[in-house]
Amino acid sequence: MKKYWSVSNNPSKIKMLGWGILMLFFRKETIARIRAWIVKRTPLKWGEWKNIQTWQPPKEVEQLLGK
Repeated sequence: MKKYWSVSNNPSKIKMLGWGILMLFFRKETIARIRAWIVKRTPLKWGEWKNIQTWQPPKEVEQLLGK
């Protein structure tokens, strides 16, 4: 973390802190679901957000999970 913190710009540092704080209070699965919801259902598509795509599991995986 120290290695990346020293070379990051301020917006990146804020983003790292934000995700770090979220990860302290929530499980990673919850954070992944929230992020997927933001990408799918809101117009927040600037920066790297516009490159995010949700992964659709193959049918075999869905059948194994019982979905």
